Amino acid sequence: MEERARVGDGCWSWLTSQRDAFTPFREDDPVRPKRLLAYGELAGILGCCLRRGARGGPVAALTSFVDDGLDGYDWEAQALRGPAFVVALLTVARFREAAGGDPAPLRAVVARHLALGNVDALELAPYRMLELEHLLAANGLGAGRRSAYARRLRDALAPLRRSPSAFSAHDRYALTHLVFALCDDGTRDAEDVAPRRDVAMLRRLVALCARMALAEGALDVLAELVSCARHLRLDEPWLTDEAFAFAASAQDADGSIPTFREPPDVEDARFFQRYHATLMWAHAAT
Repeated sequence: MEERARVGDGCWSWLTSQRDAFTPFREDDPVRPKRLLAYGELAGILGCCLRRGARGGPVAALTSFVDDGLDGYDWEAQALRGPAFVVALLTVARFREAAGGDPAPLRAVVARHLALGNVDALELAPYRMLELEHLLAANGLGAGRRSAYARRLRDALAPLRRSPSAFSAHDRYALTHLVFALCDDGTRDAEDVAPRRDVAMLRRLVALCARMALAEGALDVLAELVSCARHLRLDEPWLTDEAFAFAASAQDADGSIPTFREPPDVEDARFFQRYHATLMWAHAAT
């Protein structure tokens, strides 16, 4: 599909050109926490692409960039500042493994927090707690936690058992992140870890929410829903075609796609306005 290729090429080109903006390791950076979040999200999407076999071109270049920066950062100190950071730490560890590196030092930091009880004391949204259990298992740290995973899945599904017309923006993102966790970002059949009836419900919700996002022009969550449709093997090619056509129409000449508004006085405001949707559409197109 022409629009899909154009969207993907443009997004990856822009992301590659923004490596300096993704670099979070300057202590005097006034937006360092936001930059660290962006860096972690880039690592997460690259890890997804690598695990699905996409290893050439811009994915390879950005993988080298992210991997080269991992050893120069005190991840343990960051986890001590905010215990919820273990979710990002687990994501980065999976990226390192997918990139062919050694994730053991990063996983050891998480293991120490598990031993201290810091992880089980976290109070996150239900879908984030499911993400956490998924990432612990994927990093080999989920021994003895199968009942916790089942409980987190029930908790994450509960808010979605209603009409999607009543969903908030937060509910839609909860849906996409739940699907990403169940499908291991497209490398696993959701029915391997969730009841068939629940997976069928998720397929219906993804299809309906994608239509709503398309009608509303909600580019960012639409990209995530397109990826979810692929992961769930949702057979509605017209929906994907329309979504990519819409993304192509919104894409700037530099390849970026607008996401959220940032105050104009924020350093690198244009980067923060655009990186997330651009990253999600790059993923959806790959």
